[in-house]
Formats: sequence, C-alpha cells, structure tokens
Amino acid sequence: LLNTIMLQYNNEHFTLLPSGKPKWTICNYVMNALAEYGVPANENSIRKVEDFTLYPVDYFNPIDDYTGIVRRTPNTRSIHWFRKSWMPHQTPARIFISRWAHRLIGFRLSALARKILQIK
Repeated sequence: LLNTIMLQYNNEHFTLLPSGKPKWTICNYVMNALAEYGVPANENSIRKVEDFTLYPVDYFNPIDDYTGIVRRTPNTRSIHWFRKSWMPHQTPARIFISRWAHRLIGFRLSALARKILQIK
C-alpha cells in the first residue's frame, strides 16, 4: 500500500491550479491507492490493508470540515485540530465565516450565496 502511494506521489509534478492550490492533496493519493486495494471511499469500519489498519473518521477526525462541528462518538480516541497554519493568514478567517454560514443556512444555500457574490 505504501509503495502504491509513494509511486503516485513521486510521479507527481505538483502543478498548481489557477487558484494557486495544488491539484491533489495527500488524501487524493491515499484514496486512489486504497481504491486499488478495493477499499470504498465511504468505508466506515476498521479494516486491515497489508500492514495498515484503517479507522473510520470518528476515531481521529470527528470534525465536519464544512461546519466545524465536532461529532464525538464512543469510538473517538483523539481529535486532530487542524489550524491550517500553512494557508495564507486570511484563509482561516474566511473558513471560520463560511463554517458559520454552513451551520446557519446550510451548505447549498451558502454555496449559492458565494456564487451570487462571486466569492472564491
């Protein structure tokens, strides 16, 4: 599994999109490699793939990135608090505002508002 991920990663040229963001994140590489091993993207059970043990999201990342809401379950062992410190300094503030918009009016309406206001 690790070799599959590393082969994809090492062959990437890391081109940026017009937005300045990379075309793929490490998550894309891992999900593609897992798909090659027959693991569906929405897998929601503990699963062993070669020497790796995969856990459902509620074990280590129970935060909904769109809303910022933490959904702890009896399975939650720890929470990875993403500060997004690698992003431009204004981006975390924008994310904070968009999370509140998603909570208050939902993802679809906030996406429509963003489109109407032409906010990237």
